[in-house]
Amino acid sequence: MKNSRNPKTSISHIFAEFRRGECRIAHARTIFTAAIRAVDSCRAVCDTVKREDNVLRIQGRDAQTASYNLDRIKRIFVIGCGKGSAPMAAAMEDILRDRITAGMVVVKRGHTLPQRTLDRIKIIEAGHPEPDARGMKAARAIRGILKRAESSDLVIALVSGGGSALLPLPAPGISLGDLVRMTRLLIGCGADIGEINTIRKHLSAIQGGRAARLVFPAQVMVFIISDVINDDFHTIASGPFIGDPGTFKDAWDIVQKYQLEKAAPRRIIRYLRRNLRSIKAETPKPGDPVFRNIRHVLCASNSQSLAAAAAMAEKLGYVPNILDAGLSGDVRRVARNISNELIRLKEAKHDKPRCAIWGGETTVLLDEYAGKGGRNQELALSSAFYLQGYQGITVLSASTDGNDGPTDATGAIVDGTTIMRCRMTKIDPQRALLEHNAYPLLDQIGALIKTGPTNTNVMDVIVGLVD
Repeated sequence: MKNSRNPKTSISHIFAEFRRGECRIAHARTIFTAAIRAVDSCRAVCDTVKREDNVLRIQGRDAQTASYNLDRIKRIFVIGCGKGSAPMAAAMEDILRDRITAGMVVVKRGHTLPQRTLDRIKIIEAGHPEPDARGMKAARAIRGILKRAESSDLVIALVSGGGSALLPLPAPGISLGDLVRMTRLLIGCGADIGEINTIRKHLSAIQGGRAARLVFPAQVMVFIISDVINDDFHTIASGPFIGDPGTFKDAWDIVQKYQLEKAAPRRIIRYLRRNLRSIKAETPKPGDPVFRNIRHVLCASNSQSLAAAAAMAEKLGYVPNILDAGLSGDVRRVARNISNELIRLKEAKHDKPRCAIWGGETTVLLDEYAGKGGRNQELALSSAFYLQGYQGITVLSASTDGNDGPTDATGAIVDGTTIMRCRMTKIDPQRALLEHNAYPLLDQIGALIKTGPTNTNVMDVIVGLVD
């Protein structure tokens, strides 16, 4: 008798599809690992800075160059802030050794050097994304180091993503609690990083170019690992050493755009209103003489990470394509667009498997529901709804710093079977998405990616694999 079973639903086909899915998951992880390794903070500094006897030669990824004759420099101070600052500091100690007079960097808790102690540069752990008292104490200490610098000195600043929250030094009349509350409001309302930092700069005594006023006329070399689209130095860590093109009016417009006048701390609202027309209180602008002796150089960025991901995908047998290095906006809209593109690739029936790659940073608009998760977990779960029933498609969405939102996961991997597996748990996937509570659900089905702190930060990487 002839077998009437549909071969696409046979046990052998289901098993084969499962094996292919497991292979895609392993490949996606390997591709993401390559993306992380390409932007290792320590190696990024070592690739940028070379010491030849008593001369420092600097060549950035943005083609910026500089050189310093150490015989003409009296003292060297090293300061820094951000999730990648600890390995950057280690690299700088290896290069400069006993030439460093004093130094301090402030990093997110857990983003330190567990297997090494630095001799010249002190590492302080502080709160992120919400600033805390340890961060403010470190910011005051760094301000003290900057004030010590003279014209014959060199200040080396190690700046990476997360520096804005890790270097909180409130402007006069504003408390740390005010900054914490304002940070929560800005993150929850869906403001992008540029808007958040515009307000942070105008509430700070050290960011938005104000650090340059503290250190002038010393020479300053700023080494940057970029966590923003287009590698805008004005935005990274709220630009402590670069002229700020924004104004108090810009900050006030953002408050009004998201209707935060009633919810924001009263002292912040009064401070912004009071300084709307104040030239004296304004941040220093591009062209100000305080920036005359300051140089910036790019050490690592998201584009570097995406290129490494594409190279690894090709090595694994995929045809890679970097589709967008500037993803931004609402996470669910981005998930829909990504899923549609992968479905289109699947239906095109190429002769070789495809790897689509995106980079950037999406936003999650929080409402009265605020469960446990992060933008990458929410992007992955949203994509899973669009992909349900489709075979041969896998999506990985992850943050390069090791922490997606306030969780120990860096992201998640999903495919066309994810929603089916979710419905086998006691958590409703639609409700989990509605309540921004992706973590518990994705954790139950083993879809989370947990790398631990990576000590770097170049935004997010999204990988789509299509059989």
